[in-house]
Amino acid sequence: MPESDNFYIYIGSYLNGLGRATVIITVDTKARPLAYSEYFAFLENDDLIYDELRIDLNTSNVPRDIANFDLSTMVDDSVSQAEQRLSRKLREKYKSYLPNNSLSKLIDLSSNDENAIFRLIMRNKFAEKIDRVIKITKSEKLRSFLTKYKTLPKFVYHDSLT
Repeated sequence: MPESDNFYIYIGSYLNGLGRATVIITVDTKARPLAYSEYFAFLENDDLIYDELRIDLNTSNVPRDIANFDLSTMVDDSVSQAEQRLSRKLREKYKSYLPNNSLSKLIDLSSNDENAIFRLIMRNKFAEKIDRVIKITKSEKLRSFLTKYKTLPKFVYHDSLT
């Protein structure tokens, strides 16, 4: 079972011409009576795509012995929601180029690559969204982590090598 107030980093495979998804998922298994999970999704391509979602689970009317189930199912649901919603956003954005069902499982997340967050911060394309995550997340652990590492040096890209 995940720790209380923890976060996990998921990445997707590189999608040729569409970028790679990085998703941060938080969960608090000790929050009672309202447990939660939230995700913050970043898809870096020519047009930056961002999505966020919070899932609440009210356990106030559930007896304690029943409510002590493994809330990692909330993390699993957040992963599923991120995959579906990012796929839908890509389908809407590129509908003239892609068959209607071609993105049904295009976003397939695998877990835990902390370096993905460092790359995301150092590329500096989502700086405003990272600040938004720091402001709105319920996870103090994620807020502290992002506040600390958002000061990493940023890549500078040069098109011309002269």
